Parts: sequence; structure tokens; C-alpha cells
Amino acid sequence: MDSLAVTALLQRVRWSNLARLAALAGVALLAFLWPRLSSAPPPVPATAPVPLTRGPAAVPVVREQGTTSAAAPTGTGTGTG
Repeated sequence: MDSLAVTALLQRVRWSNLARLAALAGVALLAFLWPRLSSAPPPVPATAPVPLTRGPAAVPVVREQGTTSAAAPTGTGTGTG
């Protein structure tokens, strides 16, 4: 094939139709592979459910003016100590 024939062939190609065909093939490939692209579901524990436990109750603190408010129990909070 000489360069003149290649040039004539490239001029005859309808590039918009070729782009539509490529987009359609991409969408079909994505629709086909979509179930395989998702990650595995998280594992479910096999043991029986365990109820949550509550921490110690808040202790009321008396302020200087006589009002009270709940204080945080000791040993909880920021985790720095």
C-alpha cells in the first residue's frame, strides 16, 4: 500500500462513528466487568453477639456557687494517662 492509498483510507474513515463504537465497547466492557471490580464483602463474625457494657456513672461535682454538674469519670477521656 502506498502513502496515497493510506491517506485516502484515513480520509474516508468517519472518526465520529469510530469514537462512538469505541465508547460503546468501553461501556459494554465496564458493564460486564462491574461485578468483578467490587471488593469482597466484609467477613461476618461467627460468634454470638455480645452486649456492650457501660462505663462507670458520672459523679456530680459541687461548684463554688452551689450548682452541680456531671463530671467525667476518672480513667476515661484522651487516653494520655
